[in-house]
Amino acid sequence: VNFLGRTAVVSASVTVSADTSSPTVSIVGSSSLTVFRPNPLSLVSSVSVPTCKGGTSRAVTYTWKVFRGLELLAELTNTATDPRAFKLNGFQLDSDNEYTVQVTAALTLNPTLLSSAVVSVRVLQSGVRASITGGRARTASVLEQFVVDASPSEDIDYPHPGSGVGYVGLTKPVSFSWQCVEAAPNF
Repeated sequence: VNFLGRTAVVSASVTVSADTSSPTVSIVGSSSLTVFRPNPLSLVSSVSVPTCKGGTSRAVTYTWKVFRGLELLAELTNTATDPRAFKLNGFQLDSDNEYTVQVTAALTLNPTLLSSAVVSVRVLQSGVRASITGGRARTASVLEQFVVDASPSEDIDYPHPGSGVGYVGLTKPVSFSWQCVEAAPNF
């Protein structure tokens, strides 16, 4: 009853809906990277997760994917132990190619609430390692035939299988160009 002696009844309907706030994920650093094929690739994500009123935080599930163009490269495996991080060992990506690495962060209890971030990775060519059997300096007689053997030379990105550098992929042939220079005597 109010001060005028009147009464009234009002009803209201309140609907409580689920929180639909998605996490926001990013990849720390530049959105474009360059690497060499022999080097490992390491990325770290950062995620912001809205909390429910009262401070209840929510668990996040991370998924990392690597693409070359539109092709998903499912055979490339993340070797990082922390799910927020991505690590790919050296020699996994082909040189002179561009890749996209994508991370998706989703709420564990509601995987439809998610966000993604990408980074572009350009793999540069490392060049060749020239090597001549017998070393850099050799002494030979003009009266005898001698062989100069450069077969240990290799493409750094695609080394010989027995080189012990974590070989993955096909060996690429190295082409040679020879030049003979007389260093001494100089008349």
